[in-house]
Amino acid sequence: AAREFAAQAIRQHLAGLPLNMPAIVAGDMNATEESKAIKLLLANAGEMPLVDGYRRLHPQVDPMEATFNGFKNRTEGKRIDYVLHTQHFQSQSAKIIRTTFDGKNASDHFPVVVELRWRDAFAQ
Repeated sequence: AAREFAAQAIRQHLAGLPLNMPAIVAGDMNATEESKAIKLLLANAGEMPLVDGYRRLHPQVDPMEATFNGFKNRTEGKRIDYVLHTQHFQSQSAKIIRTTFDGKNASDHFPVVVELRWRDAFAQ
């Protein structure tokens, strides 16, 4: 329920922004793509629909997409970390970074990195 409330709060905030304002929503959502919270964030709601930048470039779900690793280098599972953006951007590259330092993880989550580019129609 808390995740769904947070997703609704984010959607409400986006709805309050000036029309056609670019937006990026990124972070640990603690929810998989199948969850109601993520579906709420990605719903084509009004003037500010969000796109999952990673999924746009990797449309096939991979069983090794876990972003939570619990400091154990575990890759099997689902993403719970996202880079979402408005139509102002186009995903150029997207990956889950699994670099370790002396065999140790810097965090209990693997970062999701999405390189974004302004769409020509929205270029400044």
